Amino acid sequence: MTAEQIQLPPFSIEIDGVTFTIHEVTKTPTRTNETLYCVSVSFTYKDVKSKIIPFICKNIEDLKNKLKIEASKIKWTELVYGVTELRRQVS
Repeated sequence: MTAEQIQLPPFSIEIDGVTFTIHEVTKTPTRTNETLYCVSVSFTYKDVKSKIIPFICKNIEDLKNKLKIEASKIKWTELVYGVTELRRQVS
């Protein structure tokens, strides 16, 4: 018997210096008997708080990869445009 880790939303995880808050996870079956999850996520980075963003993913690894990409986008936007523009875009 294996023990699985259960976390009830909302909970936060930090990826590449960006804190992501998982608000809700819904399970959705598809026509091909594949299960997809709709994950509602917001982030906080340097006192910039975003709106809730939906992510569609297959499993936890897929979600982590998508959040790493999102963290890269956030940091790139800050680097190119500054924190003020990042705040304007995500609020």
